[in-house]
Amino acid sequence: MGSASAEDSGEVQCFTLKDLDPNSKSPPSRKKPREGRGTRRNLKMATVMKDLFDSTLVEETKQRILRLRAGGARQWGNMNVAQMLTHCTSGMQMAMGTINPKRAPFPANIIGSLIKPLVLGNDKPMRRNSPTVPELISADTQCDFESERGRLIKTIDRFASEGAACCSQHPHPFFGPLKPHQWAILMYKHLDHHLRQFGA
Repeated sequence: MGSASAEDSGEVQCFTLKDLDPNSKSPPSRKKPREGRGTRRNLKMATVMKDLFDSTLVEETKQRILRLRAGGARQWGNMNVAQMLTHCTSGMQMAMGTINPKRAPFPANIIGSLIKPLVLGNDKPMRRNSPTVPELISADTQCDFESERGRLIKTIDRFASEGAACCSQHPHPFFGPLKPHQWAILMYKHLDHHLRQFGA
């Protein structure tokens, strides 16, 4: 079998002006196009972020929640596992506008707006002991584990099924106004953060 041509391989080729000379006996010189900044920028923009509008990711997240056990040991922080489930449900309710926390005071609100593109522009996990919204913290140390787990799963299902229509128009207390896909990214990151906190 003959070797594949450039057209067969799908590789883009560039030719110089002398390659168009009909008297030239030498084969055309082929140069690969240089990867410019525009190419790298387009590749960066094409990055697909993980979010809770992705049905596959929703199912994976729910399976991680089902792997949690009552009395599970935390790897950082102060909440027990049932309090964490309650906290995550409250976070989802914030994303859907059921809970509307007040904006963080200056300068936290300015810092949040500045770092929003960084936090929501990559899939890096949230840092351990990241600051949280006070209104989302449960002081009840006797939360029922099974009830809170079921409530969180139902809330995730509602968010995923209703999609952008259910997302809050109220600004996030730290990041400010968010678009629906940004809420979906943030909610996945938040759930992933706390599931890793308890080894799930």
